[in-house]
Amino acid sequence: MNNLLLYAVTVMIWGSTWLAIKFQLGTVDPMVSVVYRFALAALILHLWCRLSGRRMRFSVREHLFMAMQGACLFALNYWCFYLAETRLTSGLAALVFSTIVILNVVNAALLLGAPLELRVIGGALLGLAGIALVFRPELASFHLGDVGLLGLLLSLAATLLASFGNILSARNQRHGLPVIQTNAWGMSYGALLMLLLALAPGRHFVFDFAPSYLVSLGYLAVFGSVVAFSCYLTLVGRIGAPRAAYATLLFPLVALGISTVVEGYRWTPEAGAGIVLILAFDTATPAVTVALHDGSAVVAHESAIDARRHGELLSPSIARMLASVGATPGDLTRIAVGTGPGPYTGLRVGLVTAQVLGAALGVPVDGICTLDVMAAEATHSTADREFIVATDARRREVYWAPYSVKGQRLGDPRVSLPAQVPAGFPMAGEGPRLHAELAEAGRLIGPRYPSAALLAEIAASRIAGGVPASPPEGRYLRRPDAREPGRPKRVTP
Repeated sequence: MNNLLLYAVTVMIWGSTWLAIKFQLGTVDPMVSVVYRFALAALILHLWCRLSGRRMRFSVREHLFMAMQGACLFALNYWCFYLAETRLTSGLAALVFSTIVILNVVNAALLLGAPLELRVIGGALLGLAGIALVFRPELASFHLGDVGLLGLLLSLAATLLASFGNILSARNQRHGLPVIQTNAWGMSYGALLMLLLALAPGRHFVFDFAPSYLVSLGYLAVFGSVVAFSCYLTLVGRIGAPRAAYATLLFPLVALGISTVVEGYRWTPEAGAGIVLILAFDTATPAVTVALHDGSAVVAHESAIDARRHGELLSPSIARMLASVGATPGDLTRIAVGTGPGPYTGLRVGLVTAQVLGAALGVPVDGICTLDVMAAEATHSTADREFIVATDARRREVYWAPYSVKGQRLGDPRVSLPAQVPAGFPMAGEGPRLHAELAEAGRLIGPRYPSAALLAEIAASRIAGGVPASPPEGRYLRRPDAREPGRPKRVTP
């Protein structure tokens, strides 16, 4: 197999393993899943070596170096990253791991006597800059506190261990140890070490027999471990650890490409450049809810329930959210605001704030129906039935709208007495929680109030889908309670 094909197989497989790992999460502890993965991969490699008649007897010294490679490449680095990612965002972890190219250059020069390749370092720095740009919002939210510092140190330790594993593989191949047999024994030693690390804190070893877990485990063991590591470490032996590690700079791009096909992600100039930051908020209900979205995920979110303090709560909440990710208003690329329906005063606070910010910053403002946001969340608990979202309209009335099973609105929002709302449908929102007749007319489902986090998700999906921003026009549905006074009555003597 030529080097280009080895690169392609390695990048495509490791760029897709995140999808399989998603199906591993749930019943089984992630560290235990890693034990299962490498134990199964080691078993497969041993069987293959036996069936193909490959030499499996090695000296004690050779076993020692294979065990060192296994510990660094198939155990300790995974353990450190497991601990690190409980303290860091995935974007920062990906950026740190991509420094393995530079570490491989330095370690190859120090430990193997290889020349210090400045051109490789230059290429690595360029790739790192690209990854930093893609994950810029996540990096901006990083704070070097006690937890952040420990997570960063663990990520660096994991990357350094993986680099040592690369160098050990290059060394072992120089001394005549074949890649396949070395991986078979190395993964065996690595799985055993991971087993000991997992047993130390008393983790429970359970197994998930669900088809999704079994298939994903098989993919990670056969392709993610047996095939990909064989291809990658063959590259390490042929072209050196520094150049082989260029593959790590391409994994995020492959992952995003797969997400485009599997999850419907669509590239935009903003998302492609890694400069999306959406501010979303809603004040159409008693909830004052604010969130930030970086184009791939919600990075900050908070809500407060107070029907009388929308004006007092909104601006400080926006400031806190921006500060929590190290951003300023000038970093925003879009604003999303809930357009109701809702009581005039509270709804107006959000709409005016969005319009003023949009005009001052020169960014688009996207108006999204508040009931639609709640419906998007309610679809998870409707049991495949049409449903109704109803919020408090005061005056013993509710704002409401009917929705399809998929959360699509089936008509314009309206305001009416609870008795005029169709019965027999599941109902979300505050309306059925305030009016007994609504609760009795249909099964109560969530949510009670809108979430700016989901509003931000909807806004991000509209950007990815090329949907233009909708005008931020309030859905008031009726005149405000406060009215201009009429002419004074005439007083006659």
